[in-house]
Amino acid sequence: MSIDALAHFGGNRSATARALGVDVRTIFRYLEDRKR
Repeated sequence: MSIDALAHFGGNRSATARALGVDVRTIFRYLEDRKR
């Protein structure tokens, strides 16, 4: 996933997931992993 995509959608995780063709939970998991 690209953080640029998330920024493009103003932090909207649902819109980012739709644009990338992934499940919204994937976005949440990715962001949680980046925090660690």
